[in-house]
Amino acid sequence: MPFESRIVGGTDASEGSWPWIGSLGFSGISHSCGATLIHPYWAVTAAHCVGYFDTIALGFVNFLQESEHREVRRVTVHTHPNYNNVTLENDIALLQLQSPVTFTDYVRPACVSDIRPEVLHYTDCMIAGWGTLQAGGESPDHLQEASVRLFNQSECEFYLSPNFHSDVMLCGGYVQGGVDTCQGDSGGPFVCKDRDGFWTLVGVTSWGFGCGDPESPGVYARITSFVDFIESHINTEYLECDEGGLLLDDQVCDNEVHCNETMSDEAECDALIVGDEIELTSPNYPRNYPNNQRKEYLYISEPSSHLSVQWLDFDLEFSFDFLYIGPNREEAMQLTGSRIPEDFITPSNTLWVLFTSDYSINYSGFSMIIRVVKGNGTYNCTTDSDCRGHHEYCDSSGRCLCDDGFEMMFGVCIDLDECEYRDLNDCDRDVSECVNTEGSYECKCKYGFENINRTCEETRVRCGTITDGSPRTRIVGGGDADRGNWPWIGSLQSYYGGHVCGASLISPEWAVTAAHCVGHFDKIVLGEQKLSEYSSYHQESEVQAFSHPDYVIDETSDVALVYLKNPVRYSHYVSPVCLSFSSDEARDFSNCWIAGWGSLSFGGDFPDVLQESPVNLFNSSTCESLLSPIFLPESMICAGFLDGGRDSCQGDSGGPLVCEDDGGSWALVGATSWGFGCAEPRQPGVYARISHYRDFIEETMNRDYYRCEDGTIISDTDTECDYSINCPDGSDEVNCPPLRDGRRVVISFSSNGDEFYREWIIPAEPELLFRVSFNLLEIGSNQILVQGSSPDFAVFTGFDLPGDTAFPGPELRISFYQEGSPDSRFSMTVLATSEELQICERGLIFTEEMRCNYVVDCSNEESGAFDEENCPLLSSDDTIAIQSPSYPSSYPNDAKINWLFTAEEDHHFEIYFNEFDLEDNFDFVYIANGSNVGNVWEAVYSLTGSRPDTVIYVNSSVMWMQFYSDGSITRTGFTAEIRVVRNIRKSCFDV
Repeated sequence: MPFESRIVGGTDASEGSWPWIGSLGFSGISHSCGATLIHPYWAVTAAHCVGYFDTIALGFVNFLQESEHREVRRVTVHTHPNYNNVTLENDIALLQLQSPVTFTDYVRPACVSDIRPEVLHYTDCMIAGWGTLQAGGESPDHLQEASVRLFNQSECEFYLSPNFHSDVMLCGGYVQGGVDTCQGDSGGPFVCKDRDGFWTLVGVTSWGFGCGDPESPGVYARITSFVDFIESHINTEYLECDEGGLLLDDQVCDNEVHCNETMSDEAECDALIVGDEIELTSPNYPRNYPNNQRKEYLYISEPSSHLSVQWLDFDLEFSFDFLYIGPNREEAMQLTGSRIPEDFITPSNTLWVLFTSDYSINYSGFSMIIRVVKGNGTYNCTTDSDCRGHHEYCDSSGRCLCDDGFEMMFGVCIDLDECEYRDLNDCDRDVSECVNTEGSYECKCKYGFENINRTCEETRVRCGTITDGSPRTRIVGGGDADRGNWPWIGSLQSYYGGHVCGASLISPEWAVTAAHCVGHFDKIVLGEQKLSEYSSYHQESEVQAFSHPDYVIDETSDVALVYLKNPVRYSHYVSPVCLSFSSDEARDFSNCWIAGWGSLSFGGDFPDVLQESPVNLFNSSTCESLLSPIFLPESMICAGFLDGGRDSCQGDSGGPLVCEDDGGSWALVGATSWGFGCAEPRQPGVYARISHYRDFIEETMNRDYYRCEDGTIISDTDTECDYSINCPDGSDEVNCPPLRDGRRVVISFSSNGDEFYREWIIPAEPELLFRVSFNLLEIGSNQILVQGSSPDFAVFTGFDLPGDTAFPGPELRISFYQEGSPDSRFSMTVLATSEELQICERGLIFTEEMRCNYVVDCSNEESGAFDEENCPLLSSDDTIAIQSPSYPSSYPNDAKINWLFTAEEDHHFEIYFNEFDLEDNFDFVYIANGSNVGNVWEAVYSLTGSRPDTVIYVNSSVMWMQFYSDGSITRTGFTAEIRVVRNIRKSCFDV
């Protein structure tokens, strides 16, 4: 795709330029539509997009590049009740985020327009999106942006009648065409800058004839028509899940789980009582259920009762759509296909149900009757027919009883385990298990323990051992691996996208993977052969990645360690692999294998079952001859077959290349790194050479760490209560001693561009203020945000030391954001104080030095600029010099400085600009008569771009000026002389 082809007619957007735009898709990966963030919990999109996404991704611009600012949230959809999918009237929907986003420079809301007619109030308008670059074309990887003209409604009706409905639509673009939104831009923002410089959502991309065609402007849902709809949702009182997320009143205690992690919305509801009966069906039943469904339910009946399930219908896509059902999440059974299951009764008073469907192919679904039945040690019959299986009889009260030696489980009499039937409770279930060996029941030590003097003692698990059998010839050209063949292999997965990469377990808390996988996964799954099913051997943990410090994409040091926040328990199906010591693997090993869940052909689908294949190790000279100059023999090895046919592929990255040593143990020789295609002739796969990275692995594993409450580890063991937040959950700065009155702390920071964000938190005793004094400020276009225990905050940038500021306690947060300048330094002193202070805007503390210095630091709406009130009047020949902040260095973003000048009567002002260099049409110097400081609509001059050619005359004895810069791109700024001149009767100035 050529770079000059863009949104249609647009250009690549820079990171953070449109912080409210979101990409809608499935699992935070695919893209179907755009959206606009308007609130921490809410975004806006087009109603016609609904059904083609389940998540919103924010804070990034390129799908192929990692971004630390990227945020992904699941969403709940609220479509406009009057949406017409034929005429596309009311084509708008609200998206409720499962948990709120934190606003940053890369994730920030757009304002919502409530002004009509829009064309009279907005002139600077933009569109953005990842839509196709031409009708029917491909979608770009990078966010596109373009400037467009907002048409008046009569123009829209002229070009688009009769399909255009002016009450709920507006249009924009160019009559000659060339710039427009296209497929995939739907739902995205049409934003315009208001008179205060704020970007405002005016429209939502809806429809159009073609893309960028002449006399066919794009059509957008008119936001001003939907303000009531938006506010009615956003301003509704919601209940909050324990883990975050908003719920309406009718979503609580409705038996459907909306708080997915804790199920708190269904936990404290009135219990169902004996005799209650509920029908539960799949969505749309008896019509086919939709794609991409996840519906979870929880039923709780009164104590000592049970819940029976009678199946009426069951038809799901086999092996792709599933129903999980049981007394709880841990004991649920997995159902799929079209066979109607056995009726059953829960062993407790709870029933948990989860229905999931994938992205394609759907059937009629399921229907069941749930009844609350008595619990008196027996179970009610669920049908009128005779009891089946090993039921002894159905007595006169309608109760099924089981034969001796059987028990009721999910409505069926199950043969009891002899250990339970004979009540053999002498086994310590933590370390041993009761087993039946040819009719003899005994306690046997579990994996990792051995019987010493009739006691199970923990033993050191030997690495690299396979439980049963040996691998078969099977990954490209391979085949299904037997369960337990590779007990160290793990699947690194995204919460929203499933399998991403492979990994190799080397200890209960550590695994090895490829560095190029880092940033794309959240957890590791172990003990599984088939990823679509949860077996009894399943173990998983959230993870934290440590990439090799020298890692460069697709080149050297493509290795990383993965820390498991919840250590695994070793079993026959989860155990570690040994690490290779060999520096000449091709000489020392002959039996080598690869395994993974990667695609079976280049660009193909991922398999559900673990694949395995033998490979040949090539010596370094062969690898160099085949892969030169990219192959680096010191840190890489290669393996495969010269004729191709068997190789690792996409999704196998990070997974193991293992070889069997002379003692029968398996050693990790390589981590899958890169290759040309998959299984191509004379193109072996390349692997990070584990023996080369043993020092990195051992040093990382053996380092002293501080453990955060969320399981994250930090190498700085002195992190607790040092004011700097290092734990993602902030737990290292919780319950720290507060500053007392008069106590101070110095916060210093220096970065060479290697740290993009840092946060500090300082507690103080109740009723105290924080007084912040900068000792050093050299951060260029980067920003420091300071906020006390109120919504107000102050932003500092540039190189000029600001005045002292004050913020309410009892907590102060300081955040550093790197936006441009790589080198940053600052130092500030924070004092906890009870002194009474006069506080101006943005927390600035008023001092006498501020009075009558022409800069408006403290003002109020009633009396204007009170620090510039009652000041000596300027007289003839007085000259005042002013300049932009940080001059002669570039001025900062988001700057706004006001000056007020008052002269004697019969005087006017002449302004001489010596230097003047502002971003054209984005940064301004406003000049106005009078004392109504800051009202730019009264400005008689709006200067931008390069220096004015003439002297600026202001025919008034009172004048104010404002310098304003937007959120991006800065210049050198300006210097100016303001001269006070007595009026001459013979002259006049036409201002």
